[in-house]
Amino acid sequence: MKRALWLVACLAACEANDDSNPVAADGGADPADSGVVEVPDAAPESTSAELIAAQIDCESENLNPPALAGRALEAGFALEGPAIASTTALYLLPGPTSRQRFAELIGPIFGAMNANEGLLAQATTYDDVCGVARTFTLWRDRAAMYEFVASDAHVAAVELMAELGHPGSVVTHWEVPAEAFPPSWDDALERALTAREVGP
Repeated sequence: MKRALWLVACLAACEANDDSNPVAADGGADPADSGVVEVPDAAPESTSAELIAAQIDCESENLNPPALAGRALEAGFALEGPAIASTTALYLLPGPTSRQRFAELIGPIFGAMNANEGLLAQATTYDDVCGVARTFTLWRDRAAMYEFVASDAHVAAVELMAELGHPGSVVTHWEVPAEAFPPSWDDALERALTAREVGP
């Protein structure tokens, strides 16, 4: 179940909202067309933890997450009770294969996510230099989030997880009371960091 939750936002919202990120025709980030210099592949004996540490160091200089966007942030929207926030950090495996596969999965994932009436807002960022995709999604409730998790597109992506990212990639979700809505990217980044430190 934890593997399924890992992609709740990870492939749930990996659309590039930043004009500096490459975007595929289906609306997803297209790493294959980026033309940027990739982080060199690590030595074969490097562990996932070492590779992730290198990606985190790289990301610390490059991360510029976009603002949340969605109906929950429009004028006149009233939140009925607490919402659910979810965030992911996907540390892609080195090399073009995992990034190309990642790009191919984005379109169906977005289709399933945006068809879910319980999606309140989302923001995503993909850094091809560091090989890190982050997502931040807000849901009406857990039922809506789990409905997305169980969608065909999401399940198909979860089954390919080993081809995409390190086992140390994370997903976490938490309840957000109305008075603290919407949460910030700082909240999401801290939650993801804490989840990574705790481990599976």
